[in-house]
Amino acid sequence: MIRGINHITLAVRDIDESFKFYADVLGFKPIQKS
Repeated sequence: MIRGINHITLAVRDIDESFKFYADVLGFKPIQKS
């Protein structure tokens, strides 16, 4: 059984827009932005 997600990697065209979407819209909590 999966209990959580440790880490994911996403390839995106615009890192700033994607960051806003995942943090503001989906509510993800960023740990590191590279």
